[in-house]
Amino acid sequence: MTLPRQYRAVSQQVDGQAPGRTSLESVVESSRRRSAVSVLVVADDPSERLSLRSILAPLGHTIVEVGSGLEARRCVSRQDFAVILVDIRPPNLDGFELAAFIRSRAESELTPIIFVSTIDRAGHEMAVGYEMGAVDFVLVPIVPAALRAKVALFADLYAKSQELVAQALQLAAAAANSADALAFQLQMLDRMEQLGRAQSDFVSKISHELRSPLASVIGYVELLIDGQPGAEPSREQHRMLSIIERNSRRLLALIEDLLTMSRVEAGTFELEVGPVDLYDVIDRVRDTTSPAMTKAGLELVVDLGSDLKITGDRDQLERALLNLVSNSVKFTTAGGVIEIATRTEGDDIAVSVSDTGSGIPLDEQEQLFTRFFRATRSKEQQVPGTGLGLYIVKQIIELHGGVMRVESSPAGSAFIMLLPICGPPADPLALIRSR
Repeated sequence: MTLPRQYRAVSQQVDGQAPGRTSLESVVESSRRRSAVSVLVVADDPSERLSLRSILAPLGHTIVEVGSGLEARRCVSRQDFAVILVDIRPPNLDGFELAAFIRSRAESELTPIIFVSTIDRAGHEMAVGYEMGAVDFVLVPIVPAALRAKVALFADLYAKSQELVAQALQLAAAAANSADALAFQLQMLDRMEQLGRAQSDFVSKISHELRSPLASVIGYVELLIDGQPGAEPSREQHRMLSIIERNSRRLLALIEDLLTMSRVEAGTFELEVGPVDLYDVIDRVRDTTSPAMTKAGLELVVDLGSDLKITGDRDQLERALLNLVSNSVKFTTAGGVIEIATRTEGDDIAVSVSDTGSGIPLDEQEQLFTRFFRATRSKEQQVPGTGLGLYIVKQIIELHGGVMRVESSPAGSAFIMLLPICGPPADPLALIRSR
């Protein structure tokens, strides 16, 4: 996947590979050429605000500075910002609460949020921050050129979005002339696709860059837990290392979800198709979720039909089923039952995951498979998640030429994956693009 030059420049600078001055200057110059936009800087330390303002001043944008979460909320409620920069280092304000407020408003739910943190706190804060809606982190000491490039990139995307809105209004005015309106509409669609690809490429690149260091962190933590090198860790050290490993794996799973989402939307997510025995897939999922089932006090029931051999991508089907079972574990109280069942429906095999949880409100069921949607019960019970899991499950099943269904009542829920026995269509991505 080829990224635009400004994305590559930002990535190289973050990696410590100083790009040519021309690359970074082109990002900043491009930002200057566009009409000025507003950038919100939130930090309770006046010296930090001064430092951030000095770094961003060359971009030529309007810098709005506030020193508290309350002031930031007022600003966000009054006007739109191209990007919001939040210093979350102690004893600063709780940037995560501010991020939650920003994401709760329809007018600002897509506004990019960049957190400023320190390397010793980055692991924990990234795990929480990305769930709360952050798009990037900047670590202290700040590299001015890198921060300017990141902010310039988001400001540029915002300016382009504003241009699209203005041009959409022009389209409405030009609708009287059908020929002109059609040409303008095609032009808008093309520009929207270009912007969508740029955003998808950015998410994909950031996900790649985060995944490699995380894998290294997990590897070294595992060595420390095993007592290599040197002496065995104490009980308290072992507990702390286990927390680091658990949160690192959680963050890695989030990055994988973001990467999958960007590939689906860019049309580059492909299946590795071959013979699949659903018996084996279900058996592996049962083994993987068994510890969580035991800890939650749940019973797993498996009711399988005969001849469960299909054509598909074994790993992705296992991922989809594991996601559904893990969801049921999260929302089923102790003493409950989770069932994995299969049955044949014509030329398809239906794989269902049902539970005895509290069910899903009818008005939320249609939104379950949209990206970033989180049901009311997940918020009330403070269940961690990003709202990408069921979205990705739906994409995987539809790439196989199948259909996802949900049935729910106050007595529990059932998620059904309807999979064609013969395998995915010749161009499975066309099915998703046509929807």
